[in-house]
Amino acid sequence: MAYRSHNLRKSTNIDNEIKRMVEYIEQDSLEKVEEIDIRTEEEFIIEKNKCRDKEIVKIAAYYDNLETRLAREYDAEICRLLHSFHMNYLKAEDAVIEDVRKKARYRLKNIDCEGNVDAYRKILSALLLQGFLKLLDDEIRIMVREKDKTIIDDCIKTAEDAYKEVTKKKVKSTVESTYLPPDCFGGVVLSSRKGTVSVDNTLEYRLQIIADSPHSPLLPVYRLMLFGINPSRKHFD
Repeated sequence: MAYRSHNLRKSTNIDNEIKRMVEYIEQDSLEKVEEIDIRTEEEFIIEKNKCRDKEIVKIAAYYDNLETRLAREYDAEICRLLHSFHMNYLKAEDAVIEDVRKKARYRLKNIDCEGNVDAYRKILSALLLQGFLKLLDDEIRIMVREKDKTIIDDCIKTAEDAYKEVTKKKVKSTVESTYLPPDCFGGVVLSSRKGTVSVDNTLEYRLQIIADSPHSPLLPVYRLMLFGINPSRKHFD
């Protein structure tokens, strides 16, 4: 009876020991599982943050590039619009200048009409004197329009006197028997005695060199007179 009771206590102790071991193992397993869960959660959060940071960097880079591209496109569009405006402005200026040229041609064409004869005489005398001073020859041939032959002698006399006063020399002028074209606005063509040097002082040519040529040195002067000072111009001669 005592032996059976001893065996029973021994069996109970073993069961209790096994139970404690099982409880310990279960508790340790739970702790391990919890530790693994925590570590897994931490690793997940770290990886998630890494992925998030990478995506943030990608998105930031994308929008930086987009902003740079849009800024570049905006600047290019502004430049295009400014260029287009500038070209249209220049075209408008050119149209005004061309209108002035047309009016100048019309006035020159009618410069010798009734009421302007005295003014035209003065112009002819000035053109002759300028030609004399350019050629500096003692004998000069002059070509005029046929309609100017009635007034050219007086103009030559005035120009010769002025030439003598300036240079202290005399000049002999001869009017050619051939005339300038009838559609010529007026003026004169002078040539030296041998005809090797000539001076075109017709009104058309004078207008051409001062207004019709795009490289005319006086073109900026006309623009200034017509349109005022260009606010974007930084340098003035």
